[in-house]
Amino acid sequence: MSDELTSYHCPECNTTVAVGRIYGLNMLCPFCMAFITIDPETGIQARKNNTITLDFRKTYGRDKLSIDDMHSNKKDCLNAKHSHYFTGVPCKHGHISPRTKRGDCHQCAIGDQKDRRIKLGNKVLSARSKASRKKNPELYQMQQREWKKNNPEKIKQYRKDQLKRDKEKRKKE
Repeated sequence: MSDELTSYHCPECNTTVAVGRIYGLNMLCPFCMAFITIDPETGIQARKNNTITLDFRKTYGRDKLSIDDMHSNKKDCLNAKHSHYFTGVPCKHGHISPRTKRGDCHQCAIGDQKDRRIKLGNKVLSARSKASRKKNPELYQMQQREWKKNNPEKIKQYRKDQLKRDKEKRKKE
């Protein structure tokens, strides 16, 4: 076996997508979005991937970076002090999505947030919204009054449920 490094080029757009000794890899070409399979036995293969669509106009993180503006590895991302980078390699759940500077897949992170909110009954407040409430208490109070005015039946039901819970607590004591 030779110690020579090999360059792998995308068959669709002929750009270099990997360099080194690769024993097997599935990835998305960041230039033409072709799905590439590198297999030592069959060689490099590519196919246009119609199932994966990435919105290149969408921005990610506090830097408002689009996929075109992102670095392709974590090291460059951290050096540039960016919040996201895009490798084109699927995460362990199969998402081809930008990654946060911690290395987490963006789609997985969104799914985790949704799961957490479902478990806690939408009572999770982000640090940003808590800070916003502290800065603008009048705005928050105005929004509360507006919501109460528009949802009297929900308030009535909540109060009924609260009375019921209080009675059950007193019975236990």
